[in-house]
Amino acid sequence: MKTSEAIERRFRNPSLEYQLAAFIIRKSPNISASVNPAWFSIKLLEELVAVVKKGRAVLTSVQSAIHELRVAKAIRAKSDLSPYETLVKKVFAVDLEPVSDKSALLLVRQLYELAESRRCLSGLQGIVHDIKDFDLKRAKAVMKDLSRSIEIHAEKLTGEYLEDYEKRVELVQEKINSPEEGKTIGIPSGFDRFDDLIGGVMPGEFGIVAGKPGIGKTASLLSFATHAWLLGKSVLFCSGEMSKDLVEFRIDSALAGIPSQRFRTGGLEEVDWRIWQEAIERFRLTQQSFLEVTTFTRHFTASEIEAEVQRVQDKWSKAVDLICIDYINIMDPMKAMKNGDSQKSWGSQADVVWDVKALASEINGGIAIWSAGQIIDEAFDKDQLELDDVKYSRAISETAPIVVGLVQTQDDQLENRIQFQVLKMRNAPKLDRPLYLHPNLEIMRIHDAVVKKRDLLALDDEMPSERPLPSKRKKRKSSRRRMTWKRS
Repeated sequence: MKTSEAIERRFRNPSLEYQLAAFIIRKSPNISASVNPAWFSIKLLEELVAVVKKGRAVLTSVQSAIHELRVAKAIRAKSDLSPYETLVKKVFAVDLEPVSDKSALLLVRQLYELAESRRCLSGLQGIVHDIKDFDLKRAKAVMKDLSRSIEIHAEKLTGEYLEDYEKRVELVQEKINSPEEGKTIGIPSGFDRFDDLIGGVMPGEFGIVAGKPGIGKTASLLSFATHAWLLGKSVLFCSGEMSKDLVEFRIDSALAGIPSQRFRTGGLEEVDWRIWQEAIERFRLTQQSFLEVTTFTRHFTASEIEAEVQRVQDKWSKAVDLICIDYINIMDPMKAMKNGDSQKSWGSQADVVWDVKALASEINGGIAIWSAGQIIDEAFDKDQLELDDVKYSRAISETAPIVVGLVQTQDDQLENRIQFQVLKMRNAPKLDRPLYLHPNLEIMRIHDAVVKKRDLLALDDEMPSERPLPSKRKKRKSSRRRMTWKRS
């Protein structure tokens, strides 16, 4: 088999192309904003999607599709009609029941990757075939061009201001209705007062949890991840410094209430084994979302996380709602570093931050991300962190909408608490004073929060009462679960 034939056979999926084209043509033409018609390997589908992309109107029948093709002059003569008619009938025979807006975006991503693969392999094939008349300059130019990704214009990333008014009305209406339905507008952190302030981390934005080593950044990320998962959100937890087993044991400790040291040393008592198994079985029965844990070697990149998101979404046929990255300062930039640059240089880390920002904006049309970050050595003993105390703060201040810091003073140590300081808050009022967390790191819980009696936001001082972990008790009408709060 010729190489070109092998590429076409391996990196094209006609059934996927028909399913996505049918969804665009018959149900949601706006999805075409995320699609380049040239990604379709079936030429007639490419032309049909291009027609719909231009008109942005649902085609309700075979006849209406044929009419639009005639108007676009794709069909010029009677001899052209038969192949188009056969194709359109096949498009209208596709079952769209399993396809939703979210799954359609997954199809878009898969179509894009197949098109990218064909483009790259075909380009490399051309270089290899020219080996007898090899031209170094031309080969480098081709390889440079192949290194540039096909640009994706997602519907949420591009649009005309006045035309998008109705969409903005729908978004605001959803936010107005969300509290009544017991939902969280964004992805909640689990710290109620903080979530009430910001509405959760919204799709397309990411937050940084900064602090010195050992302060509880990883525990915070795991609290964010497990809380979102318990609310029915699908979560990907990415670690660059801990093994997958260690991460999962920490989650076991938090959800089962078993001291983490017992998992580390194998010192589980008989009652611990029973509680651990009962917790896992309970969640297996009740959880519809997934919590995937992936560990990377040091110097991983945003593109590796993106590839993992795709793998996980393909595995579960569900979109990832939240990504937690532990942690951003040990990542490498996606583009090659300049001569003399190191992974720790300001320029390299700035590129990493922008890579994560792009990741938040592009995946699924926008996805919430939390990451940990270090602070500079000079700030280790400070009682009040500033944005400049965060490592590579200039890059982070330009891109991250939310930056919070964890601080523990001598007084805090006596009170067994950690200060949750808000260093940056875009499009929301900033807390002037910290929230206080009373973590129990023996069982890997950092979300036991305390707010002083004097209300920081001049809101009602009443707190939700302490509640146990999820059990087989009757479900409340509201689907929103609160993390544990205590009074100081």
